[in-house]
Amino acid sequence: MSDFSLPAGEFALAIRRASIATDRKATIPVLLCLKIEALDHVIKLHGTNLFLHAAVAAPAAVTTAGAVAVDQAQLLGIVSRLPPDKKVKCSTTEQHLILKCGGAKYQLALWDYSAFPTMSKPSTASPALLKAGELARILASAAVSMLLDDQRTHLSGLELSWGNRVVSAVATDSTRLSKITMGIGGTNTGKVFIPYLGALAMQKFCDSLDAETNVNVLATGAHVHCWSAYAGLACKLVSESSVDYARVLKLAADGFVQVTLNRAAFISAVGRLRAASENAAVRISWGGTDKVVMTANMVTGQGREVLTGKVTGDAEVVLSSVLLSEMLASCAADEVTMKAQDEDKPVLILDGEATLQLGLVGVIMTCRIPS
Repeated sequence: MSDFSLPAGEFALAIRRASIATDRKATIPVLLCLKIEALDHVIKLHGTNLFLHAAVAAPAAVTTAGAVAVDQAQLLGIVSRLPPDKKVKCSTTEQHLILKCGGAKYQLALWDYSAFPTMSKPSTASPALLKAGELARILASAAVSMLLDDQRTHLSGLELSWGNRVVSAVATDSTRLSKITMGIGGTNTGKVFIPYLGALAMQKFCDSLDAETNVNVLATGAHVHCWSAYAGLACKLVSESSVDYARVLKLAADGFVQVTLNRAAFISAVGRLRAASENAAVRISWGGTDKVVMTANMVTGQGREVLTGKVTGDAEVVLSSVLLSEMLASCAADEVTMKAQDEDKPVLILDGEATLQLGLVGVIMTCRIPS
């Protein structure tokens, strides 16, 4: 039994955060539920799919302490549609959770909360410390090149590492690679390979927090933990990736010719060629002048775009317009630099003033246009 009340908006936000770890396709009934614990002046919501586990706290006026488990989808569907500034009063009977808000009243069936799995807890070691917005940006930037495939586990995820006051994330799907490095607080070191479902959930969790909220990251045994003062997410880990990311980056960094372009203009030009192209490939060439020429084959002819940039040397490469568009979209600076060697070697893309040691860098393998 438990009785508590809190504003509907705060309740809905806590439910959404805890729901990040739930799975509507679960075959175990309790995994379709959220566990709600009413404690002293706070309620805690737990959600899990056995691979992820989220725990979220929200201030509440608690009359009777206790715990219940209710269907996550039904609870969110009701509370999210209530006026956010109105208080929701929750009470329980032996079989139902009763929600009251103004003239609205709902009864939700209770499940056996004792069957709800417990959450792995982080150790007392010093975690990496950074802002939620920073971690969300790191995960989103690396995830551009992450493979979403349960069969090739060594590629379907990203490597997250921290130490020497920097945090780095890198991922590849074998045709492209993204690496981003940012400065952080904390002195602990660690490296984990997070499966793609965990990486996407961690990004969504950070996006649900205020961008300036401090978050901690720590690997403990078989889990990686990410938590703030009032919410936390734990994700199971898999064995470390066998990909030699450093070798791939070094190979691309050996490019001796380069061009720097305005990112917005580059994205627009590639987007137009991508829309018109019959094979999603774009040929990019530069040299001799400050003009960069991009062409793509069309069913009835050829598309051509000309941009002005800072050019060093001569080069011609063919890249997938899809991969190039996604890579450019993940960048944030006003300008991007592309370094190339020859038509058979990977191309390195630098976001603004990025280097291999700091900032966002990407690698895209070249391709060939069918004759």
